[in-house]
Amino acid sequence: SGSTSGQANSLTPTCGSSASGDQAWRFTPTTSGTYHIQTTGFDTVLHVRSDCGAGATELACNDTGVDVSGNALAGDGSSVQVSLTANVPVLIVVDGFNSNTGSYTLTISRRCRAIFPSR
Repeated sequence: SGSTSGQANSLTPTCGSSASGDQAWRFTPTTSGTYHIQTTGFDTVLHVRSDCGAGATELACNDTGVDVSGNALAGDGSSVQVSLTANVPVLIVVDGFNSNTGSYTLTISRRCRAIFPSR
C-alpha cells in the first residue's frame, strides 16, 4: 500500500496520460515466470521498468486493468502481466492518470501454469 499524494512526477509512462506524482517500488522475484501486478484505490497508470535510470527499458504499461479473473479493478486500477527473471530486480511504478493522486494497494502475484499428469 502507498500513496502518490505529495510525490514528485519523476518517471513518465508510455501509456496513458500522467502529469501527477508517482511512487516506485523495487521488486526482485525469487522465481522466474509471468507475474500479474495490479493496483486498486484510484485511477492509476502502472508501469514496470528495468531500472530507474534514463536508459531503463519499460517492460509493461497499463492505465486500466483487470484482476487475474478478468474483472474490472476497483477505482479504475491498473494491471500488467510481465515475464520476470529470478533474482533480477525491476522497478514497479504507480502513477496517477492525468493529475489524479491518492492511496492505493499494490498486489503482485505469480501466474502458475496448470500441470496435469499424463494418463
